[in-house]
Amino acid sequence: MKRFLLFSLISLGISLSGCSLPATMTTIPPDPSNPIYTVAVLPIYNATNDVSAPQMVRELADKHVQGRGHYSVKPLSEVNQTLREQMGITLGSQMDMTTPQQLGATLGVDGVLYGYLLNFDDMTMGVYNERKVRAGFKLVDTKTGTVVWASGHGVKSTDSSGLLGAVASSSRDSKDSAAVESFNSIPGVSEIPGIGEWHHYPSRQDTSISGSAVLSLGGKLIGKATGTHLRAETESMLNLIFANFPVGRGSEAE
Repeated sequence: MKRFLLFSLISLGISLSGCSLPATMTTIPPDPSNPIYTVAVLPIYNATNDVSAPQMVRELADKHVQGRGHYSVKPLSEVNQTLREQMGITLGSQMDMTTPQQLGATLGVDGVLYGYLLNFDDMTMGVYNERKVRAGFKLVDTKTGTVVWASGHGVKSTDSSGLLGAVASSSRDSKDSAAVESFNSIPGVSEIPGIGEWHHYPSRQDTSISGSAVLSLGGKLIGKATGTHLRAETESMLNLIFANFPVGRGSEAE
């Protein structure tokens, strides 16, 4: 039984790590009205207690921008090096120390993508297990400081058991709805529509409370070890957020 459980959890981690992002939209023509061609995806503002999650979210967001088509996206390693060496910036929370115009001049880009990770939680209670991620992004024109696009969303998946699980679920939903107001104190978050909206995975009713807890804890440990912790929820969230991301202007050659 133990071997079967371990094999199942490892298989889950591998399958989540293999989730794919939308293919490059090469068949869609560039949008000349979009002032942005070159883009830098900035370090994510982290309002959570997870220190590794912002990097995963940033890397996946970077792929979404590249996949949208007709943008030239500056490599994350170059963005990090330039911000660190020329501006002394290493964290997303330091972005309010500068302006989009200064960032554009330093990084040599038309637009910068700001990101805010507000939830990255995995709660295990046995009768109620909850995994949730919430983030927001905005694309800013570095010449004018204008927000060209902004979108936010949250994704929540739950496992609950019986009446106690249902009560816990209702209570958590109420708290989550109220909590979004506290994030408006973070500079830039109030400009992002949809930040308080949640997409729910279908709940699974478990007959074994202890079994549900074991699976959740085991999955969390394997996810942390393999870098796939909450990846499925994160990819689902980013698919929702970037669904209406604008097509790039393209270069003059295009």
